Amino acid sequence: MNQPDSLIQEPADGPARSALVWLHGLGATAEDFADLGRQLQCPGLRVIALQARPQPVTIFGGQVAPSWFDILPEPDGRVTSNIDELEESARRVRAEFERQRESGITQFAVGGFSQGGALALFTTLTHPEPLAAAVCLSGYLPQDEYLMQQVGRLTLQTPVFMAHGTTDEVVLHEYAEASRDWLRKHGASVDWYSEAFAHTVIPEEIAALGEFLRNNLN
Repeated sequence: MNQPDSLIQEPADGPARSALVWLHGLGATAEDFADLGRQLQCPGLRVIALQARPQPVTIFGGQVAPSWFDILPEPDGRVTSNIDELEESARRVRAEFERQRESGITQFAVGGFSQGGALALFTTLTHPEPLAAAVCLSGYLPQDEYLMQQVGRLTLQTPVFMAHGTTDEVVLHEYAEASRDWLRKHGASVDWYSEAFAHTVIPEEIAALGEFLRNNLN
């Protein structure tokens, strides 16, 4: 069954003044976040949940799944990301910003869960100008070696919200901490939320995220 390219959630309080492009996790769908706009309680916020296209995923043994970029296992147990596919997906996010700009929106944010959160961070750092906000839930910073080579060209002024469960066995908590520390070391402002939960989204982090967005979106 084909999935739509995106799922748009309009604000309940009136015309949209800002837009959040949201990216689901590996193997998931935009429908997983069909109620995100209401949950965030952020006035004037339009949420555009994009749908990744199905493609073979190496870490899944080549199985086809909705994925923003391929993930390849390394001999030391770590993983690496396909940089070309990362950049292609980042361009798709930027194209959505432009579509929203044409509708009158002037403030943009990007966020996601797990692999979607990884893409959100990559898109933020490689975007030519600061965004209003960036969000990474249960995710990590992909291609840190590539980003280190580009560090002088990265956009680090965007406020970032990261949340991660200490009992996450899919993306380990220590990887998220390392990503947070890398961002802070290079000058990014990162709001951090963590407590004991697994690789999932909990109401408490959504409440914290809603507050973060209300503080950064007009």
